[in-house]
Amino acid sequence: MMAIGKFNDSVRHSLQNFRHAFTSREAFVEYLETKPDAAAADGTRRETIRNQWTNEDLDISPPGHRTWGWYDYAAFWFSYGFSPGLWYLGAALLANGLTPGQALGCLFLGFFFGSVGVVMHSRAAATYHFGFPVESRLVWGLWGSYFPVIVRALCALIWGGVTIATGGYFTSVLLRCIFGNGYWNMPSHIPESSHITVQQLIGLFVYSMLTGRGHPHQALYDVPPKHGAALSWALLSAVNSGLAKTTTLMVNQPDIARYARSRVAPVWSQLIMFPAASTACAAMGIYATQSIFNAWGNIDWNPWDLNHDMLDHDFSHGRRAGIAIINIVFIYGNTLIELGANVIPFGADFMSLFPRWLNIKRGMWMCYILGVCICPWQILATATGFLKFLNGYSIFLGSFLGMALTDYLVVRKGNVFVRDLYQARGRYWYFHGVSWRAITTWVISISFMLPGFAQTFGAHIASGDGWTHLYAFSWFYTCTISSVVYFALSFVGGNFAREERTMPFESLARSADSSVEELQAVDVVVSEVHLPVEEKV
Repeated sequence: MMAIGKFNDSVRHSLQNFRHAFTSREAFVEYLETKPDAAAADGTRRETIRNQWTNEDLDISPPGHRTWGWYDYAAFWFSYGFSPGLWYLGAALLANGLTPGQALGCLFLGFFFGSVGVVMHSRAAATYHFGFPVESRLVWGLWGSYFPVIVRALCALIWGGVTIATGGYFTSVLLRCIFGNGYWNMPSHIPESSHITVQQLIGLFVYSMLTGRGHPHQALYDVPPKHGAALSWALLSAVNSGLAKTTTLMVNQPDIARYARSRVAPVWSQLIMFPAASTACAAMGIYATQSIFNAWGNIDWNPWDLNHDMLDHDFSHGRRAGIAIINIVFIYGNTLIELGANVIPFGADFMSLFPRWLNIKRGMWMCYILGVCICPWQILATATGFLKFLNGYSIFLGSFLGMALTDYLVVRKGNVFVRDLYQARGRYWYFHGVSWRAITTWVISISFMLPGFAQTFGAHIASGDGWTHLYAFSWFYTCTISSVVYFALSFVGGNFAREERTMPFESLARSADSSVEELQAVDVVVSEVHLPVEEKV
């Protein structure tokens, strides 16, 4: 009853604020504006002056928001393990001539390396409780941070649309289980060129998103097995595929780790559950595909086609109930991944571009709207080359991760002056708000990947198979090269991070929260605060 009462009070308060917004122009602008910082959002302080570099979600997460324990992270990665992308990733590797055992071994290695990257990138956010847009200011500068934010936001938006469509596939299966073949065989008067049917439009209202028909059957097992050097490169490419599948989640980590109760909460739970659950789902996809092929001769390398084939062969009540339960699990897992890997990161990124008007929640709604506007069912149905481009996105994101890890763990030894992250012309302002080191490192790290990347579309900007082989381990290359180059450039230019390197590891973390609270307690513009180094230490 108390929960219902709080909900009613919340609705009543929201309606009052909405009506008040139309009483005057000033009230309407105030209604649209976000809270200037976390303290104002929590109601602990009502009067403040807005700073262009922060709002309620860009600010450091207050203690009341740090609620994620080890079991929360374990549950998140367990749910991620049952996402459809991991199911058919393993089956897709069979098309490259790998055996099920080889594909599983490579994916486990890729997921394990990915879990190491996830844990390492969690450290800064779990310690200082800021998100990815703010963390990027350390490496790129306050204005320069918009570049990695925009790149990641575009990736999250496109994959968010694809994930939305994926959820619709499972919704269609679930509706068929509930309403029978009468629903599935309804006549559709929508043109085939639209790549969507009446059944899938109904799925739009159930899942709140649109979807396409899915991928056509392909004869994966007609590919001859590989041997020798060809097998070695295929295995390396498979490991890289496992890493590439998780690159966005590695880059996204600060947006999740900022809510950790302690620095160790995101460590072992993610290091163990991530590769274990992901490999288990990939194994189910591989062996289910192989079993159906052996039994019926169909190549159902994605779970929704597999479910439809099972219903076509046996439409009994028991099978419909079982498949319905399975699809509910997939819908749940897909929804979590849609939120954690795409919608929340896009919301965090997009709101950092317009902090006065957008917070994470509003940014998430923008992702849902724009994710449908890009017509993801058309992407899945016709744009195979564009999907290759999305798979190659790891070459652009891997360098972001390499620089972030090197900057925090090695160059600065975990020491961050939190106030300067929200302060124009502070120590992270660099050259007019942009770091030349980050730009130089990013260009160098991806330049050697572009020939192999172009060859995936049939374009040739350089000759030789070496570029293709180099592209086979693109994630390892971009992440490693960016780390090495950034570390070398950190010693160029005199005093870059010299003070932080003289401190013990994360010695500034002990005073970070108190510094932010002191700053929020006074009614000043953060961008005009200029403290000497001695006071900041």
